[in-house]
Amino acid sequence: SCFFLAWAALIKVVAVVFLLLPIIYIFYETVIKKQKQKQKLTGTKFLPAIYLLAALIPSALWYLHSLEVSTRLGTFSSTAFNLSIWFGPENLISPKYYSTMFGVEYNLVILPIGIILFLIGLASKLTRNQSMAYWWLAGVAVYFLFFNKHSMTHEYYHLPFLPIASIFIGIGAKRVIDSFNNLIIPKNLLLFACFLLLVLLMLPPTLSRAYKPIERFVAVPEAGEALARVSDPEDLVIGIMDSGPTLIYYSDRVGWHFGLDRERQLDEEKFYTGKRKQISSPIVDLDNYVKQGAKYLAIANVDQFKSNQSFYIHVLNNYRLLVNNQNFLIFDLADRGI
Repeated sequence: SCFFLAWAALIKVVAVVFLLLPIIYIFYETVIKKQKQKQKLTGTKFLPAIYLLAALIPSALWYLHSLEVSTRLGTFSSTAFNLSIWFGPENLISPKYYSTMFGVEYNLVILPIGIILFLIGLASKLTRNQSMAYWWLAGVAVYFLFFNKHSMTHEYYHLPFLPIASIFIGIGAKRVIDSFNNLIIPKNLLLFACFLLLVLLMLPPTLSRAYKPIERFVAVPEAGEALARVSDPEDLVIGIMDSGPTLIYYSDRVGWHFGLDRERQLDEEKFYTGKRKQISSPIVDLDNYVKQGAKYLAIANVDQFKSNQSFYIHVLNNYRLLVNNQNFLIFDLADRGI
């Protein structure tokens, strides 16, 4: 248990938040409660402290190492440690927060059938030995409330809900199956019919959405491969896809990324920090990175490129178009002029 908690925290330290309550419950039931009952438990007095120290020391060492490296390279940002980046008290009284959270669960995570079975399972009375499930669910709820800004805007922040939701969905499904016992129709036939209906209902959205990239990201892998072909491994590049580093990753190169929709970035900045600070224009960013040695500019979404007309004209007028694809473009930044 200690090993896996350490592993989970190393993967993403927020695991400590949603696992804290179930771990406290386990220690209460197995150690503290028995100590209160004056049962003889040799060597367990300091077990919780030893457990937590052993589980968290690897993450503490990693973050100290990360701090040293980022400070030395000049890339350290203190904003990630600001509480306002993660938690917004105003969200807790905002109907939009709760409707968004429900929408993510309804459309992407456990889907309508999952929500129904989850609620049935949640309404079922668990035995005392199963009560840790409630503490686990409570831990995930605390995690959602604490990281409410990111859980509201990034669907992958809902992944910690999946394991405990699956348990309650299973409990709900078992209760539904047990209710078939008194029906005249053979239970196996009814179960097969329900399974077939479920498959038929899930097939259309699965075929249309699952295992496919978001439409605006379709050209990213191809653009990354093309950028890798025209550049050398040591070349510095700029990849534009939304405001993230996706294109850089697919190109297997080192460089920079920035977004072209600065109004959206300003709104995001205000949402996460509470401040609407001034940020430079894409043209200024591009020229700055060129001065720092950027050799190629790749754009994985032509519509996004054209949406910022001033940047679009500046790039076309100042840099040679090296790869002209229907879905992506690559410019040679070392060759100024057409």
